[in-house]
Amino acid sequence: MQHDKELQFIFTPEAEPSAEELIQIAAESYPNGSPWSKQAFANDLMDPYAGYGLAIQNGKTIGFIGYRKIYDEAEVTNIAVLNTMKNQGIATRLISAWFEKLKADGVTQIFLEVRQGNQAAIHLYERMGFKSIDKRYSYYTEPVEDAVIMQYTFKNI
Repeated sequence: MQHDKELQFIFTPEAEPSAEELIQIAAESYPNGSPWSKQAFANDLMDPYAGYGLAIQNGKTIGFIGYRKIYDEAEVTNIAVLNTMKNQGIATRLISAWFEKLKADGVTQIFLEVRQGNQAAIHLYERMGFKSIDKRYSYYTEPVEDAVIMQYTFKNI
């Protein structure tokens, strides 16, 4: 667990988010509402390959990262921070803490998809060292939009 004043980051198995908690944060964070339903989060929480990292401030979850880890690869499934907490470096610090966990777990590379129009997220991922490697056309719905596939490779593994 990492501390930054009242801000802390915890990861599964220590982190035990509820589907309700995740859907509330995602619904507020994404411009078009949560891309996942409450049931999708509930199902994901039961998946042995799925994990979550939580950003907690003063006892309240203010952001999360959802991921899948299989062998030496991880994939981001969701990342969200409450709107009132955005632009404070929380996502950057959450991803950095997550990187440390993944390195300790032997992960060598990470993949994610992001809406092509979500330039703020793309710039965040690029600052964190992700590279655009491909595109999935019409991957997203409501609205239909292409996905940019990005990859991060840990150095010196």
